Amino acid sequence: MGHVFISYSRQDIEVVAAIVEELEEAGLDIWIDRDDMKAGHQWRLQIVKAIDTADSFVLHLSPAAAASKNVRKELDLAENATDPFMLLVMLAEMDIPAEMRYQLAGTQFISVFDDPISSYQELRQILLERKEELDKERQEPALQREVELIIQGDALADLDGDKQAQAQLQAFLAQLTNTNPDELIITRIEEDSIHVFIQMPSDAAYALKAHTLGESCQLAKAGIIKLRFVGDKKFISTPKPSTP
Repeated sequence: MGHVFISYSRQDIEVVAAIVEELEEAGLDIWIDRDDMKAGHQWRLQIVKAIDTADSFVLHLSPAAAASKNVRKELDLAENATDPFMLLVMLAEMDIPAEMRYQLAGTQFISVFDDPISSYQELRQILLERKEELDKERQEPALQREVELIIQGDALADLDGDKQAQAQLQAFLAQLTNTNPDELIITRIEEDSIHVFIQMPSDAAYALKAHTLGESCQLAKAGIIKLRFVGDKKFISTPKPSTP
């Protein structure tokens, strides 16, 4: 069973809660962070998995949501999903911020500020039709994911063929994701641009991706500047060390 991911600003909780109630009464499984994104890595991991495995991503846009750093992170992740299905719910009459226009170009939107009842019905119908369509082709979630890393730095320039350097990379990623190093398998390396492809358990892949939501610079310090799940459309940049 898939779910609908709700992205919103905590300042809009009252109106968003009413929308969520309507959707849940229709039988939809809703994933919503009612306590806002917490700082801990485990919570970031839940956010990443919830977006990546969602049937639909519904962005509730308001001036507060447009200014929210967490909402922007969630939108970045949703845009990068393998099979994105985004809906834009306009909570207020406003222009879409310039930094969101490209990501939301062509996205269907529903305005709830002028006719809430009809808007709720339209949103509910769209999401139910999406759920019905996916339920017909639902498969078990993959137990393994292949992750593509872009690595820079002279120390890793000869990674291909250097078994010790590869083992060090595997050990680093295993420690970061709390995984057995033997479960991280380097499938290939493209030397010209230092792209490393690693097969790993899904939980380890999500844990690695979750590190891009935090402020930790461990990945960047190890020379890993971007990553993505194989099949994703875009790379996600890793947090960079702050300049003194």
